[in-house]
Amino acid sequence: MGIFNTCDFTKDIAALGFGDIENAYDAFAEIAPYINEITNIITCSITKPYFNFSIYPHEPSNFKQKILKDLIDMVAIFGIAANASKYGEKDGDFSGLIKGIIITIFSFFVPNLIMYHILKKIKKNYLKFIVGIIIVYLLDFTANLVYCIFLSRLNPRDVPNVFAQSSQ
Repeated sequence: MGIFNTCDFTKDIAALGFGDIENAYDAFAEIAPYINEITNIITCSITKPYFNFSIYPHEPSNFKQKILKDLIDMVAIFGIAANASKYGEKDGDFSGLIKGIIITIFSFFVPNLIMYHILKKIKKNYLKFIVGIIIVYLLDFTANLVYCIFLSRLNPRDVPNVFAQSSQ
């Protein structure tokens, strides 16, 4: 089975699934996993240079900044959990777990390693903003692509018994 038999490239991958948003929960599940990176971009390109205020203090220097950073990170983690739940309900528990893992890697782990350091090197604030948004887009694009590849290769017989649907 090909990748495009399980996913619509335009809607599910290129448009990042935004076409499937039907309610506030769906919107939260789409945006929240990247909220720490979105606020980091806004901090690096707008609030820090123009107002000397960090919405997302990537390197907190006091307890108040640590709390703010952790609260935003917590919203991102809630968004990852919302995705796992949403896709678990739609595609099965095991697929939901895999979606959660993929989103964790591409919305939290990878950007926490690279985003701040990339944006710090760019001098012009409008370029920081543009580059940051492009990076977030590419991360979510990649996460959706990897998930669609997973779905196209999934054989229900290979799903561990722990995740198999019960026959009640």
